[in-house]
Amino acid sequence: MNGTGYKDNKYKIPGIQCRTEQFGENIETIVIGFHGWTGDEHSLVLISTGINLKNSLWIFPRAPYKAQEISKGYSWFNKIPVSRGDFLSAVEFVQKIIDWIESKFEDTIKIFFLGFSQGATLATAIALQLGAKVKGIVSIAGFLNQSKMERFKIFNNQSSNLSFLILHGNNDKIVPVIKSVELKEILEKSGHDVSLVTYNAGHTLPVSYFNQIRIFLDK
Repeated sequence: MNGTGYKDNKYKIPGIQCRTEQFGENIETIVIGFHGWTGDEHSLVLISTGINLKNSLWIFPRAPYKAQEISKGYSWFNKIPVSRGDFLSAVEFVQKIIDWIESKFEDTIKIFFLGFSQGATLATAIALQLGAKVKGIVSIAGFLNQSKMERFKIFNNQSSNLSFLILHGNNDKIVPVIKSVELKEILEKSGHDVSLVTYNAGHTLPVSYFNQIRIFLDK
């Protein structure tokens, strides 16, 4: 590992399998990174080391369910379609992490969510549910839409105006970029601050876009 990151798990969250990466001696920003379907707690570490945000702690939880119909990786949900109850279980899972953060750090800590694909969908949905506890969300190739919000009974708390950075590849064959375009429209109608960045790639995030995430997290 390069930069000032430390490969360690000195931060243990009860009941949560996760990996942590710390950059700098002090912690001012915490990023919770949600991997995609069939990923694990190591999947997004490259983003944290590439961004190398000063005085930050990155928490990468492993999703609680084994991915179905495939022999590797994990999933945030144990069945499709996802029900309201399934979503509330995911909210409870993430709330445990936030409760742990609030028990260990000062209330001046900035908390961000970052997610890829299924993890981006989860991060966005839960941020809308939790509101003011989250400063901003980075959504990479996510696919939350109006029908999912209605199924989950997410009421998009307009009293908490959140900041979103949405990134999506124009050539994504797994999750079409139109999903992020639609998400931007939904969020803006509710008064949230949204930036959408598209790029010529598939279901991935080019390293050249790490700096845009760094700027977003550092504001």
